[in-house]
Amino acid sequence: LSNMLFLSPASAVLRVQAERELGELNPTPLVLMLLSTVLWTSYGIAIANPFVVVSNAFGIVLSTWYIVAVLPHMGKDARAPVVVRAVTAGAGLVVLELCA
Repeated sequence: LSNMLFLSPASAVLRVQAERELGELNPTPLVLMLLSTVLWTSYGIAIANPFVVVSNAFGIVLSTWYIVAVLPHMGKDARAPVVVRAVTAGAGLVVLELCA
């Protein structure tokens, strides 16, 4: 079921690649999807649950592809905030995971 969730932005990302413009696509959820799958994968590794690891590893691959495919079509001014949000959210989530 989670793999279907990971596939949901695929049509929008393919449209961005075909039209060579971002249009109405907001890249922030793509970054958050990557962060979420990385954290779930690390959790799956910590509890030694291969089902959690494998399903979220698929999400890591797709989320990374989405971000790599969308970034070139963003304006230079728009790229920096997305990267800053990703780093800030990632650092915050890692700190929360380490404290848990």
